[in-house]
Amino acid sequence: MTYLQIINAVLDRLRETRVTALDSNNAYLLMIGDFVNDAKRLVEAAGHEWTHLRTEETIALASGTDTYAIVGSGDSLFKMYNIWETTLPCELRRVSGGQMKEWKVIAGTTGTPQYYAYKGIDAATGRYNIQLHPTPDAVLSLDVTYWAAQNPLTDAEDILKVPSLPVVLLATAMAVKERGEVGNIQIQDVYDRADKALGDAISFDFGLTDEEKDWTP
Repeated sequence: MTYLQIINAVLDRLRETRVTALDSNNAYLLMIGDFVNDAKRLVEAAGHEWTHLRTEETIALASGTDTYAIVGSGDSLFKMYNIWETTLPCELRRVSGGQMKEWKVIAGTTGTPQYYAYKGIDAATGRYNIQLHPTPDAVLSLDVTYWAAQNPLTDAEDILKVPSLPVVLLATAMAVKERGEVGNIQIQDVYDRADKALGDAISFDFGLTDEEKDWTP
């Protein structure tokens, strides 16, 4: 669903008039939009790694440069899955910042990267930096796979990545709480429906990757 469709789904449940466009001068509409993004974040942080939030990114490496930002990581909800150097190829191993610093101070070697460590946040973008060892000595590339929350929805046509029903119901519950019950709808009833929708969505999404939980000796 788009951001506008989600807002209208919430307005429907609140028995309010639908809108055809976002309006930055409409304080009530802005509040509903905030509730939608708050609900989105709660669903994203519900203790489940949503399949649709998995991302693959290619990072072009330059000779002599050992620190790079992960483009899609500018958010507090982020988890690295793996990093592959594509020339050998080999999967990079994560090491501590202390180990990386020791290598850089003592060794300072160059070659094809085989290890990485997190190195703070990029001041300009808020993205996570990774530092590589050895420092690349040629033009190479990394294939990076990670899980990251979606940026807040802002444009009417922005597409929500996580399941929409829990987001719609949670946003509705927040709006109901803000102004009291709607008709005969009680706040707790709406939250209960949202929790049920969230549980169902997690169960379905979990089934899409259940083979990853299997282990064969």
